[in-house]
Amino acid sequence: MPRREAHGREAGRLLTLCAAASLLLGGVLRSAILNNDLGARVVLLAQVATLVWTVVALTRLSEARRLRIPGLLAALLILGYATTLYGFVGMRAYPASDRPAFARLAGRPDIDRALRAAYAWAGTHLPWDLVLQQSPVPHRVFDFGLYGLQPTGVADAEARLFGAPPDAVASRLADVAPVFRDRLDGAEVRRRAEAAGIGALVVTAQDAPWSSPDSWVWRSPAVYADPLVRILRVQDLRGGSP
Repeated sequence: MPRREAHGREAGRLLTLCAAASLLLGGVLRSAILNNDLGARVVLLAQVATLVWTVVALTRLSEARRLRIPGLLAALLILGYATTLYGFVGMRAYPASDRPAFARLAGRPDIDRALRAAYAWAGTHLPWDLVLQQSPVPHRVFDFGLYGLQPTGVADAEARLFGAPPDAVASRLADVAPVFRDRLDGAEVRRRAEAAGIGALVVTAQDAPWSSPDSWVWRSPAVYADPLVRILRVQDLRGGSP
């Protein structure tokens, strides 16, 4: 297609700009996110533009209706769709595996479902600007982002998604992680939470203080509670044995 004709419409100009920006960002800039998510996803814009241009070119061929796909190209297409299908099946079938590949992300689906309900409740019953904090100890933490509406103090050790400096992430983790990992008394938990600007703690059955009947988790009144998750306002925290 001639360049003048391709850029004659706003959609054509937008495709070209998206493709150029995609290649520039993906090829020059460095992502601060784990596994270079920016580089992996931004190139999708260029792929979409290329797909549109290819479809337009094929429809303009005089023999388009009788277009034949070579055997090698057909094999590559089948291989591409097979890998996509494998990914879909893997996400649903991993619990049947002896060594589930996604166990580190969804090892306790019952707690994930309980967290979804807890964050849904918090979104309608707690102030929108109240900082909610669940345990940042696991390698990756997603529940607050998937289900929550309120901000969080720190996500996990890879909490650089929005440009937080690594030193600031490490410092916040050092302050907050012991709340969920160790058995601290209520006064120490409150001190750490207030220093980090946290307004409420989201505690689950996987956190260390949960298993102690005398901990602050059970000595303090909860604004939300179910068998696997409790939400406690920091201002309501009471003492409890470590």
